[in-house]
Amino acid sequence: QIINSEDHLRMTGELMLAFIDKGTADNIEVGQQYSVYDRQESAFAKDKQSVSLPPVDFGTILVLHTERTTSTVIVTNAIIAITTGERFRTPIN
Repeated sequence: QIINSEDHLRMTGELMLAFIDKGTADNIEVGQQYSVYDRQESAFAKDKQSVSLPPVDFGTILVLHTERTTSTVIVTNAIIAITTGERFRTPIN
């Protein structure tokens, strides 16, 4: 997940640097691109049953530098502000 922005701001936007909680120990490499996404835990269907909603991508990050357990990324696209704690994943093509 996103752990902080370079300037320690609560929100991050395009072309800003941020840090993630994954690094070389997690097979993160410089040049890799990831999607930042939001996932609703559940919603109620007509029959009052809880259902999982698919994740919705709202940004992309590019890995610039890696350490063992953390990495520096640049936000290359952000439809909405990216905040600390947001999750990222391999892009779905």
